[in-house]
Amino acid sequence: MHISFIVPAFNAAARIATALRSVAGHADVEVIVVDDGSSDDTAAVAAAFPGVTVIRTENGGVSAARNVGIQAASGDYIALLDDDDWIDSQALDAVLSRAVEWKAADIVVLRSLVGEHENYPWGGLFPADQTYSKAELLAQGYLRGSSCGCLFRTQFLRERQIRFSEGLRICEDTVFFAESLSHARSIRFFDAPFYRIELREGSASRAFSPREIKEYGKALAVAGAHVPDLAVRDLARFKILVILTARAVSQGIGPAQVLQECALEAYLPLAVPKGAVEGWKLKLLNRSYRWFYRAVAWREKLRAVRG
Repeated sequence: MHISFIVPAFNAAARIATALRSVAGHADVEVIVVDDGSSDDTAAVAAAFPGVTVIRTENGGVSAARNVGIQAASGDYIALLDDDDWIDSQALDAVLSRAVEWKAADIVVLRSLVGEHENYPWGGLFPADQTYSKAELLAQGYLRGSSCGCLFRTQFLRERQIRFSEGLRICEDTVFFAESLSHARSIRFFDAPFYRIELREGSASRAFSPREIKEYGKALAVAGAHVPDLAVRDLARFKILVILTARAVSQGIGPAQVLQECALEAYLPLAVPKGAVEGWKLKLLNRSYRWFYRAVAWREKLRAVRG
């Protein structure tokens, strides 16, 4: 089995080497760097690594660059790798050695870590090396805000015409994963510390401006257009609203401004899947966004106290 790593890169000459060093030259691995209109030496740095394919495009953003890479990939599975992150070599070996056991899975979820902290942990929810349906993930409220740290079967993405929404600047990963989950027939979890995240100042995942509230509203709308399964769509919208509300709280932006600027009334009420662990939170949101805002503010205050 071959894995195609798609690496979108913009002015990444000073940081991309670590990402490429972790995957380039590895057996059964294809590496495609999509240089998204860089003005520095990103393409030259990437091309110096053995076996790396570099595709240069006009600047169109990370979603457009990822879509170019998905179209060009020849591997059985596609993995997304940001230009400032890296892949654990031993975990990659483990994945490749065991992959034949789950080659038919549409999505394989691995482990993503920031230092020793796991992003989107699933260990207590889904025993590894078993096949799950989207209904089982929904029942646990499991939906990722990042598509990195997963493998997506290439033919599955192409047959279902799943791509990143190029009009989104925020939550594009949430929508992509939700759309993929909507169509997936089988999901596997594999216990390998695969994806390593490096946080840097000014990265898109950390920055937030009050002007971006409307962008979250746009993400809610795009989820409606691209995620066909109602339960998955509404869980994605719920996750987007949790992120937006937490960031609004951090900036002292009140619920009235959020309601107005992202036109939230158009998306409520959200569906509450029977037996879902997130059910009570969804019910609270449906009853009153202001109550929901206060609950998130209380949660954020507790987190700050705990450090």
